[in-house]
Amino acid sequence: MQLRDKIARHPVDISHPVGICLFGSHASGARHASSDVAPIVVAKDSDVDTAELEHREQMTLWDLCVSVYIIVWTASEMAQWRDVRCKLIRSVAGKEALIHAAQL
Repeated sequence: MQLRDKIARHPVDISHPVGICLFGSHASGARHASSDVAPIVVAKDSDVDTAELEHREQMTLWDLCVSVYIIVWTASEMAQWRDVRCKLIRSVAGKEALIHAAQL
């Protein structure tokens, strides 16, 4: 199983997200041996704190033996901040690579 598939599987098993995207060098195809992996997990809107979801997701990926930093945003946060300057959401919007989309 490829690294990309493993990263997509873990958050799906934990939080059943709306979608999972990669950004950075893994999304652009410019990765190298020391590249970290940066997935964005788009969670359903809920009362669960996104920091708690990030922690849970991070704990499931320790066995991949690669530097992974997970960011969890809710679907409404993505919509709210997508066009605001100086926000990470805006800087990665349109540059991410979708690796999982929920079956609706």
